[in-house]
Amino acid sequence: MDIGLSVTTAHPRSADARTAAGWVVERAAAAREAGFASFSVGDHHATSGHYLQNVPILARCLAELGTMPVYPLFLLPLWHPVLLAEQIGTLAAVAQGPLHCIVAAGAGREQFAALGASERDRAERMEEGLPLLRRLLREDGVSHEGKRWSLREVSLNPKPATPPQFWIGADVKVAIRRAARLGDAWLAGPGETEEALRTKLAWYTEALASAERQAALSVFPLRRDVYVGESDAEAEATAAPLVAAGYRGFDPSVLIVGGADAAIAKLQELETLGFNHVMIRFLPVGQQKILASIRRVGAEVVPALRSSA
Repeated sequence: MDIGLSVTTAHPRSADARTAAGWVVERAAAAREAGFASFSVGDHHATSGHYLQNVPILARCLAELGTMPVYPLFLLPLWHPVLLAEQIGTLAAVAQGPLHCIVAAGAGREQFAALGASERDRAERMEEGLPLLRRLLREDGVSHEGKRWSLREVSLNPKPATPPQFWIGADVKVAIRRAARLGDAWLAGPGETEEALRTKLAWYTEALASAERQAALSVFPLRRDVYVGESDAEAEATAAPLVAAGYRGFDPSVLIVGGADAAIAKLQELETLGFNHVMIRFLPVGQQKILASIRRVGAEVVPALRSSA
């Protein structure tokens, strides 16, 4: 199993924005040193708090990440395919290692309205946008006449030397089946219980079989929120206020909270279900505890999962 780092770029208005940006960069450097397998940042717009936008913050983090694969997430319906392809092409030129992407339909009336889009059109924009985006990143002189976009002989440069993979984040059946048809992987969400994961993984594998794509796909990624502490007791005490407050509305069983051995055991359970790349996001327990936890994962968790492969 591979372990990647998904870093939140959302911070309250009470935080200093430059300090928050520094936290993200520090976590990127720590993840590289710890031997993580991937690095990811998210996408959101028109927020009440600070939200460090994915393209510029990732560009800064690339200076710290070396050849680590990176997976920026984009809410595809909120981007024009030409603009997004240009951003991806430039990021790929800056990156020393592979650059791939996570795309999702997104949600939230406020952010869609702020960008002149409608949530009702999300599915159509995903269906039309992703194939068009792939073409723009591979071909010159792209012409397209669709319901949402019309292009005439459009070329963009630079193009990635290797076309990126696109993982699709989805949580409902129709979207998971779309991921099987259009994506290079389905990315399961951090709030899914084990029971839900079993059900949704079955939907995905059935859709792969229907599309005759089983042999083409080898990565089964998942997101999880974690805190790996000095011990089970320290981790549980540190996380307790967040869990008691109903952290992200999640069932507490989906959180990975404990010492290294407990984290290894929970990750191995996910591997048994069929997931082989877990992107972990740390609970907001403070920068120093998070940096220490990143180092702990690199020193104890990552080697244990590699040795059990």
